[in-house]
Amino acid sequence: GAATNTRTNVASAYLFDSVKLSDRWLINAGARFDRFDVNAVQAGAPDLKNTSNLFSFQLGVIYKVLPSLSLYASYGTSANPPGANSGLGGGTDQLTTTNTNLSPERSRNIEIGAKWDVIDQRLSLTAALFQTDKTNARVSDGLGGTINAGSQRVRGAELGWAGSLTNHWRVFG
Repeated sequence: GAATNTRTNVASAYLFDSVKLSDRWLINAGARFDRFDVNAVQAGAPDLKNTSNLFSFQLGVIYKVLPSLSLYASYGTSANPPGANSGLGGGTDQLTTTNTNLSPERSRNIEIGAKWDVIDQRLSLTAALFQTDKTNARVSDGLGGTINAGSQRVRGAELGWAGSLTNHWRVFG
């Protein structure tokens, strides 16, 4: 078939800062604005265009139980405009007649966790519980099209470790 030429212009502005309230308490906060202009041109087909103005933010609180042990809670939002990769099943910034008029997918993430530095702070152990909720999720309509269809939820846990056990032995997982 004919080649499709897709052009995506993105303009973003963000502000993020960390504030140390005391030796034990730290707050992280940020806000971001993105403007996506996506245009697709294909010979023999009408030109497609989508413009999305997206606002997202993040707020986190860290409590240092000990100098080597921190607990945290975080809440953040994000958005994914039509024609951009949804992260589910691929997608490559391609605007089509089936997604050009869709609303942006919107996500919110809630996470709580801990980080513990052990062995003279050479090894970091982490644990987290999280929940991500997506609205305006894009799915196939079964007729070759794409629609915004409700919501999706992911709940999970994550364990990790990273560091240097010796000068020559580094681990992560």
